[in-house]
Amino acid sequence: MNVDIRGWTFTHWWVRPVVKVWFETYHKSVTYSGVEHINWDKPIIFAPSHQNAFSDALCLILPTKYTNNRFIYPLIRADAFGKNTAIDWILTAFHMLPVYRPRDRVNLKEQNESVFGDCYDILAKNRNLLIHPEGNCIPKKKVGRFKKGLARIALGAEKRHNFDLGVTVIPVGINYRQITEARKGIHVEFGKAVPVSQFEESYREHEATAITDLTRRVEEAVRAVTVDYNSVEYQLAEQVVQLKKQSTAEIDVTEGYSSKEVELEKEVIDDLTNNLSGKENLLKSTKQNMAKLRDELDKQHINFNYSLVDKHSVRRLLAEGIGFIIALPLFLYGAINNIVPWLLIHAFANAIEEKQFISSARMLMGLLTFPLFYLAQGAVCWGATGSLWWTVAYMVSLPFSGILSLNLYEKWKDWKQQIRLKLPSKATNDKISGLIAKVLNPSKSNSAAKPLTDSAQS
Repeated sequence: MNVDIRGWTFTHWWVRPVVKVWFETYHKSVTYSGVEHINWDKPIIFAPSHQNAFSDALCLILPTKYTNNRFIYPLIRADAFGKNTAIDWILTAFHMLPVYRPRDRVNLKEQNESVFGDCYDILAKNRNLLIHPEGNCIPKKKVGRFKKGLARIALGAEKRHNFDLGVTVIPVGINYRQITEARKGIHVEFGKAVPVSQFEESYREHEATAITDLTRRVEEAVRAVTVDYNSVEYQLAEQVVQLKKQSTAEIDVTEGYSSKEVELEKEVIDDLTNNLSGKENLLKSTKQNMAKLRDELDKQHINFNYSLVDKHSVRRLLAEGIGFIIALPLFLYGAINNIVPWLLIHAFANAIEEKQFISSARMLMGLLTFPLFYLAQGAVCWGATGSLWWTVAYMVSLPFSGILSLNLYEKWKDWKQQIRLKLPSKATNDKISGLIAKVLNPSKSNSAAKPLTDSAQS
């Protein structure tokens, strides 16, 4: 199937800013690091990790530095095309191109040679590609083995133009605090560029070897900028990483997902791998201690997903409690006016069987559902008041009150956790602290446990 390679489209002028605002609201925070590694003067192939379907591409498409002739063209699974003319138009309007896989039951060589030729032309125009080297989306914090398509395209484009294009591959780690959940945050880390020209000599001597070497080099670079649980038991790794963050006072999981938190996760995985690799007894005891810790926290009604550090004074918590009471009318106004579309998009997404599409589907549904509900609510207001001004004011208040209500709810859950951390006895706190120390330092389980409580300063 042939698709048009479009330049600038009117769609970008109005859709892209709207999607960007909603995307950042839905994820709460989208942060970036390593942007200094990107040189926009030459064509780029972005090679991101792939954990969350369409959201991965949006992380790069939406904030990218655009000029009149600088775009990112994502390659996406071919079966997204050809089902509907309108959908095909939308996909190509956002510069998306199909790439074929064995499961598509087509002549792969013929179809992909056409796609590869389009990619060569895009790079020759000093534009950019986005290719997911893993091929498949895996909704876990893992980096899969890379396919060779990216290397074939990069080296093929340079060969066609006698290695004068200066194509670079930018490894990208797209890290989610919680992959399938809303309002948890994303951190995008750009790694050091891999110049394709470094493989020119090897490619001229033996194409297959150069393709393999470039693929391996990019895979290693992507793993370096991505939180990767490949080397340890996945469920245990998730829990230990979560525990480390929740028991570290400097990490606030109610705020943006930062590079500092990402680096902490990588360090925990490295330590866990070094401590438990090949040590079955230690692995077993770590699992047992984690189970005991979870049980003890449940008994005290302490939420494992929120901070386990008692970091606020009673005076501060009292003041915040009074603040919640004062803000209650605003919370109720925002909640009542936004609860129906919020519940609808969650119900729709939760019915999806493939986990990698849940978050993206929820986000895209929200982009459509909230405006439709706001229009319907505005019509009701106009019918009830007969006033254009009241109707406009009401409709403007809906998204802002919804966001305010959501922020208040999140802060209230954190406040409730801090209250519960003050209730257990000293003996219980010591028991919890000891279990945390055993899980985080399995090889030093006999060492003194760090107290659960931190300095509770106002």
